[in-house]
Amino acid sequence: MFTEPTKVVVRPESQLQLTDAELKEEITRVLTGDDPNIPKNISKYNFKDRCYKPDPPGQSEHMAVQFSINGCSLHEESGEHKAQEQYLAKKAEDAADERMAMEQDMKDNGEDPNSVKDDAADEGGGKNQFNYSDRAAQVS
Repeated sequence: MFTEPTKVVVRPESQLQLTDAELKEEITRVLTGDDPNIPKNISKYNFKDRCYKPDPPGQSEHMAVQFSINGCSLHEESGEHKAQEQYLAKKAEDAADERMAMEQDMKDNGEDPNSVKDDAADEGGGKNQFNYSDRAAQVS
């Protein structure tokens, strides 16, 4: 039989003890995105006015991008994911029904349904019509 491990809270002896009034006191802190390594008073020479003027900070001077990717992700248990799966299943079912109806019409007209080429297979399966290995076709 599996038993869950019990949690034992261990408090250090040097832990600070606060009164109820101190615990109920609300402390507001604001995080800022200022980089302390960037100077705040940059001035540049303006040739039109012939004097030095302070340069305002740029849009991306206080920003460092660690990772960026374009795309969309949905949680598997979300309603949007379930709706998208239902839409894709209905689309595949409609395509299968349309293909079956087309094959049935071809059988009724006396044609062989297997003789028709699949357009989707022709698009991706064929070779490229251009021969790029020819030196004359390459642009330098």
